Amino acid sequence: PARDPEGKIWSLQRIYPDGTKIFFRNSCFVGMFHKIGLYKLPRNFSGTLLLAEGYATTASIYMATNIPSICCFTAGNIPNVAKILRTQYPLAKLVICADSDPPINGISQGIAKATEASINFNGN
Repeated sequence: PARDPEGKIWSLQRIYPDGTKIFFRNSCFVGMFHKIGLYKLPRNFSGTLLLAEGYATTASIYMATNIPSICCFTAGNIPNVAKILRTQYPLAKLVICADSDPPINGISQGIAKATEASINFNGN
């Protein structure tokens, strides 16, 4: 599920056996995310939150670290989610876990968007 900061579901992502990923038609996922390893955190949470692109990557990161992890669904959505989480948890340490996607025009979108989020929203 793709949820807003209050937990309301705005869309669902389906991942097919061949790796194809789709959201419900005409649904909203921009700025939405999926939490793994946490549900409710106090506003003064000062621990670490790991942000990653896809569900499998995010789940793997959580399994390896046991640190609350946030699935952003796409590289382009990472800055949107980082902005929301920075506002919601101003004391948290946001760690952006970049995918090293194949370059488009010489630039990996995963790295580019993770860097953008890190710079703009005080992430690591």
